[in-house]
Amino acid sequence: MTDHTTGDASPRESASSWEFQTHEVMMGYLAEGDWPAGIDYPAFQAAYLQGRPANDFVYTDLELSSDDVGKMVLNPRHPMRIDGTCSAKWWGDAAIVDGTFQIFVNDSPNPYFDNLFYYWQMDGGELGTLTFYGFKNVTDNLFTSVVDEQLLLYTRVYKGAVPRDQVETTKPWLMGQLNLYMGDFIRYNILGMRFNSLGALLSFGTFFLEQNLRFMKVKFWGRPSPDETSPPR
Repeated sequence: MTDHTTGDASPRESASSWEFQTHEVMMGYLAEGDWPAGIDYPAFQAAYLQGRPANDFVYTDLELSSDDVGKMVLNPRHPMRIDGTCSAKWWGDAAIVDGTFQIFVNDSPNPYFDNLFYYWQMDGGELGTLTFYGFKNVTDNLFTSVVDEQLLLYTRVYKGAVPRDQVETTKPWLMGQLNLYMGDFIRYNILGMRFNSLGALLSFGTFFLEQNLRFMKVKFWGRPSPDETSPPR
């Protein structure tokens, strides 16, 4: 398997004693339409509101894992592997293929605007290969908590095998929003975490806590003034 953003081997291909995995369930509504390429937040919301009364329901059951937590933490793209299924009326229950998850990635000129990225392909049956791409924003917005921002996935599905570096320039077939419900977040993501060693627990735990605290701090105190040095990431 390959990390579709960096070209690096996925964590499961490397040999390490520091292993981590967790479970994540997200669900929501997508809709077909003449949706724009690129990031268009009103379009995500419009698609969600169109898909909800039509019961165009999408359910994802994911396993997020790394076989080399130390390497994942040091890589600025923080790549992990996604396995599991994605279910919807258009394609039934589809197994995830070549799934990549990236956590707290800064692709913005704003140092306080990070993303969580989800990318995979799946067999759509008569529809052929489908590409799923979603992202979450973690920001300095004081009106939303760090946890709340990690519960909303802006989602697009494309017909065909769309490379990771072309998802923002390709028009999606489906668009909408998926949600990670708080009960599932606690039950699966937090209580479902599994580590094979103390080193894995300390490495991932320190990374995850530091990233969340960094955004909690800026949401509480605001950003430093332009003539101040930004706090270390």
